[in-house]
Parts: sequence; structure tokens; C-alpha cells
Amino acid sequence: MLSTLALGVSLALTARSAEINPWALFSYRGLHAVTQVLRGLWPPALGVEFLSYVGPLALQTVALSLLGVMLAAILALPFIVFATGTLTHWGALLEMETGERRAAGRLLYAVSRTVLNVVRAVPELAWAIVFVTVVGLGPLAGVFALGVTYAGMVGKVIAEVLESVDQRPLEALAQAGASRAQVLLFGILPQAYPDAVSFMLYVWDCTMRAAVILGIVGAGGVGYALLVSVNTLAYGQVATLLVVMLALVALTDMVSVAIRGAHVLPPGTHIAARKRIAIPPWLTLGAGVIAAIAAASYLGLQPWALAAQQPLAHLAAWGAKAFPPDLSWRFVVSTLPAVWQTIAMAFWSIVLAVVLAGPLSILATSTVTLPGRLLELDGGSPLRAAFGRALYWGTRGLFSFLRAVPEIVWALLAIVVVGPGAFAGVLALAVHTTGVLGRLYADVFEDSETRPLELLAGAGATRTSVLLFGMLPAVLPQMLTHTIYRLEMNVRAATVVGIVGAGGIGQMIYNDAQTYHYHALVTLIIITLALVSAADAISSYLRRLIL
Repeated sequence: MLSTLALGVSLALTARSAEINPWALFSYRGLHAVTQVLRGLWPPALGVEFLSYVGPLALQTVALSLLGVMLAAILALPFIVFATGTLTHWGALLEMETGERRAAGRLLYAVSRTVLNVVRAVPELAWAIVFVTVVGLGPLAGVFALGVTYAGMVGKVIAEVLESVDQRPLEALAQAGASRAQVLLFGILPQAYPDAVSFMLYVWDCTMRAAVILGIVGAGGVGYALLVSVNTLAYGQVATLLVVMLALVALTDMVSVAIRGAHVLPPGTHIAARKRIAIPPWLTLGAGVIAAIAAASYLGLQPWALAAQQPLAHLAAWGAKAFPPDLSWRFVVSTLPAVWQTIAMAFWSIVLAVVLAGPLSILATSTVTLPGRLLELDGGSPLRAAFGRALYWGTRGLFSFLRAVPEIVWALLAIVVVGPGAFAGVLALAVHTTGVLGRLYADVFEDSETRPLELLAGAGATRTSVLLFGMLPAVLPQMLTHTIYRLEMNVRAATVVGIVGAGGIGQMIYNDAQTYHYHALVTLIIITLALVSAADAISSYLRRLIL
């Protein structure tokens, strides 16, 4: 009762800031706009002239993602060593170190972790806006934005991977007189290598998804073409560009699966087969370097060209203009409505996503809809069995599509339907999050213990009773955990959808970047960092309470 009351009060308090206006969506104008968009998406633009324009942009997006992940690894490398606790201030390797050395290691650890947390908390589009103002329009700004953003993620996770390796081989090496560098090279890295490869492939997937939208702020890729197509109401072109985006993401997934399969073999694989199939680390690194060189060449970012552009000099000049940030009381107070609107957008989007994803996830649960499972539709009717399969695969496909399209792309389309403002941002975040939570909820349902459900069904309980009183109570904590984590992610996403006019603090960031108010821009980035960090801390605390 109290939780329901709290939810109702929270919705009432945030509704005005989130500009919730269902009439804008379901009015004649809104429905007409939806109809126009859907009609315009077919047929897609497949003319030779347009495809010849999109093709190089798609290759540019791939090149951006490859260079972004390579730069992220390079930038993160020194921080990884200092952010690994077993190499700085605790563990078997440091038992013989003096107190002063451990204190220095602890300080390096804290500083490195802080830097990594800061750079990964600021969204990549915010970094892209900064680098566009520093080095100008083009792919170089996109590479820097991706590299800086994902350097934080790479450094944090790889450091945790290094910390989690088996300590016994390390102790044996140390007792045999190996130096710390030798322990790292011959004890830690061989153990961490498969997990590190898997994670770097995941980061490449993330950079590909991010690269497809960086063009919206002029940082290269297909995003700019999408922005122009939406603004000119060329929905056939929008359909083609969406297909290109989905194809790029799917291609990344397939390549990642193939590479991961060659590096991370099943635990039961015979040792001889492991030696025969596993790819040497030097070969993987060499392939990555060659791919990065080819990507840089395609984008025209050769070392001599970069030297001529003097990016570090431009960055220093921009920093001199931007610092100190505008911390005047008047300006900071003026940002509070946008901050509150960002929070309200994230909150309403997660509520709408839960309402949509909850029921739909039931249809995407194999134990509920597929024939021959626990709650099969019928005792053997072919028609109902086919209907169950259609429901399952159709809903799964819908979830995949909704989450594959980035939030900011949904925001562009929502603005066409309901106009600019926070409500468009809420709808965009809700649609994308429905795809994410729907998949997560369905997986949780499928992984739930089936024995209690079988007992309930055997006692004559209806399918609805089995779902409500058998399955849902068992999986509710996991569902809440996923929901809270997505709320944290939506706070981060809500800070950038405003860049295209969908409300929140992102609108202020974009406006100040366009008007060269760099002192204010730095302040807004600091506020964004504080907002995302607070959401992260609150989310972690709530997840610990639930689990």
C-alpha cells in the first residue's frame, strides 16, 4: 500500500516537469503524424544516388567504431595497471612491501578509479559536442568522443578482471623470485586474456551502436544523414538508414560471436583442442592494429594529418577558454529545472516501459507460449501451437528491434509526432527501454524454477494463477533489480536526448555549445556527471537492498 502511494505521489510530482500529455499522442494530429510516418517508411529509399551516399557513411561508422575501441584501450592502459588493487595495495604480491609503498599504491588506485569513473559517467554525445567544438566537425571528433567515453569502461572492467584471477599461480611466481612485471605478464595476463577479449568485443559492439548516432552532432557516421532525413520528412530515407544501422549492429554481433568462439572455448574442451584452436594473443593484437590502421586511412586520419591539425593545441586553447566553469549562483540555480526534468523523464519512461514490457514479456517466455512447455497453449492443437510460436518469435523480434534503435533516434521520430519537448524524450526512452526490459523479464521468467509451477498446474490452477502466484513472486526481486539498473541508465540517456530537442539538460548542453558559452558548457557537463554518479550510487544501494 505504501509503495503504491509513493509511486502515485512520485508520478504526480514529476508529471508536469516531464510534460506528460497523452492527448498529444492520441489526438487527431498525433495519430495523423504517426500514420504519416508509418506510411512514409515504405517503400524505403533504394535509389542508386542515395545508396551511394549512405554506403561511405556506413563504412565511416565502422571505421569510427574500430578506432574508438582502439583509442579507448590505449587511453585506459596506464589506468588499468594502477586501478588493479592486487598490483597496487593488497594481495599476495604486496605482502613484503613497506607501508609507504602500499600507501602510495592506495593513492594511485583511488586516483585511477576516480578518473575512470568520471570519464565513463559523461555520455558519449556530450563528449562529442565538446570535441566538435575543439577540433571541428568530422570523424576525428567522433573518434575522440568514443575513445574517452569507453576508456573509462575498459579501464574499470579490465582492472576488475585482473583482480579476479586465481592468486595461487601468482604467489608461486613471486616466491620463485619473479618481479611484479613478470607476474603480470606470465601469471595474470594469461588467465585474464579470454575474459578481456570477450569484454573488448562487447566494447566494440557498444562503440558501433554509439558511432551510428554521433553524426547527429557532426562527429561523423550515418547519424547526420538520419538527422537530415528526419528534418526534411524523407521517411523513405529514414527507413533505409534504420536498416543500415540495424545491419551494422547485427554484423558486429556476428563478427564478435565468431572471434569470441575462437578465443573463449567451452570449459569441457580437451586441452589439445584448446591448443589447436585458440588464437595467439599476438595475432589478435596484430589484427586489431591492422584494422585500426585501415580505419584511420579510410577516414583520412594518418599521423601526419593529425599532426597538421594539432588537436592537443586546440584542446589546450579550448580549455583556456572554458575554464574556470561558470559556478555563479544564478547560473547553477537556472539549471535546476532542467536537472529535475531529466530525472522526471527517466522516471516516467521507466514506468511506461514496465507497463508495456511486463505483459509483453509473458508472450516472449517460451515456457508460457511455446507448445510442449510447462504452460503449453493446448493439448496438441496444431493451430494453437503455431499461434504460440508466432506470439513468441514475434514478441522477441519486437523487443530486438526496439532496443536496437538508439534512444536518440526514437527521440527524433517522437518529436515529429508530439513536437519537441520532454514528452518526446519520455516516449523515446520508454520505447527503447521496453525492448530492453522485455527481453530481460522474459529471460528471467524462462530461468525460473519450474517445479513449484508444475505442482500448481498439477493441482488444477489456471495458467493465470500459476503466473501470478507461482512464477511472479519467485522472479520479482530479479525483475526489480533489472528495472532499477535501467532507471540508472535512463537518467544517463535522458541527459542527451535533449540534444535533438527532447527535453532535459541535454538541450542546455547543445545550446551552450552552439553559442560558444564554454564556461557554462563545462558547468553543465559537471552537473551531468554529478547527476549520473548520484543515480549510479542510489541504484547500487537499492540493488543491494533487494538482493
